[in-house]
Amino acid sequence: MHLAPTAPSPAPRPSRRARGPLLALAAAGLLATAAGGCADVLQPNAGEPREAGIKLYNAGQYPEAAGSFANAVKQRPQDYEAHYYLGRTYESMRNYHQAVGSYRTALTVMSNSLKGADDAAFRLKVLDGMASAIAAGQDPSLEQAAFSRTGGPKAAEDFFVLAKVRRAAGDADSALTEYQKAGALDPGSFAVAKEHGLYLLQLNQRTKGIEELKRAYALNYRARKPDDEQLNTALRAGGVIPGPSLTEGKDLPQPVLPVGPLPELGATSPPPAGGGR
Repeated sequence: MHLAPTAPSPAPRPSRRARGPLLALAAAGLLATAAGGCADVLQPNAGEPREAGIKLYNAGQYPEAAGSFANAVKQRPQDYEAHYYLGRTYESMRNYHQAVGSYRTALTVMSNSLKGADDAAFRLKVLDGMASAIAAGQDPSLEQAAFSRTGGPKAAEDFFVLAKVRRAAGDADSALTEYQKAGALDPGSFAVAKEHGLYLLQLNQRTKGIEELKRAYALNYRARKPDDEQLNTALRAGGVIPGPSLTEGKDLPQPVLPVGPLPELGATSPPPAGGGR
């Protein structure tokens, strides 16, 4: 079975997440969308405690599953995926503070590892889990626990999570404000631009939505990432043809130019070194 949609979608409703299985040994589908893309599939790596935890979770034995995942992270604290699964299990048990703590740990571990720092798709899943737990818990203290800089200024990811939480609560105005804050702090975030644009389209704010999606396309093109089919579909639906014309001129491939000043027309080449003729 597939789980509820993940980033860049709004945080799924807790009742559905609580019933969704973790799906061991399934092929990974990563990002579902605000418009309804392919659903997320959890794909564990090899490891007995983790595999045991997923089997227990799928059987609805959440306390036992939490014990297995806790054992997995104890054996391998750098296993950010196991931290995420532990958070999902706590969330299914309605232990939302513990869930937020596990998601926060997963994000921290990812930031401090080479593999995790490059795993942008999985990071979006963790952020979706964080938003889901906050929305389900309906406790203001959960937001503070989720922030990357507790007691300090919020980071772009914090506002991104809050946007998802406000969407889950049906507060469109606040959600848009949080998306704008996230985009202002991290204007190079493809995920924020894409999700913001899709949400604007859902709210029938077509002009703003298309402009944000065009910006997302340019960011993706600049990063030389593969085309995002959902983004392209949304652009076409809005009457925009995806392609290099949507990017700024500086993002297009440039011809190779020689280093140094160009010789004037008609100028002769300098004699070779050593006075050769």
